[in-house]
Amino acid sequence: MKAAALLGTALAAVAAHAGVLPRAENTDGLTEPSALVDLIEQAKAQVIEDVSAAAEKMRKRGETPTCTLSNLVFRRE
Repeated sequence: MKAAALLGTALAAVAAHAGVLPRAENTDGLTEPSALVDLIEQAKAQVIEDVSAAAEKMRKRGETPTCTLSNLVFRRE
């Protein structure tokens, strides 16, 4: 396992133990805390809004946007 992954796991465990992060109800390691899921969904919504607005501005200037909702991909490790 990579050192960065180990460090990240250790920091998350310490933060969860210290009460910094909300704990998931299911401790199978596959679910995320609902607060984190909400935050991720809010970030996705903001990105979608920003990409749409930027594409619309480019179209008004007569340009063709390269980043559009049709080629937008959200990646997760």
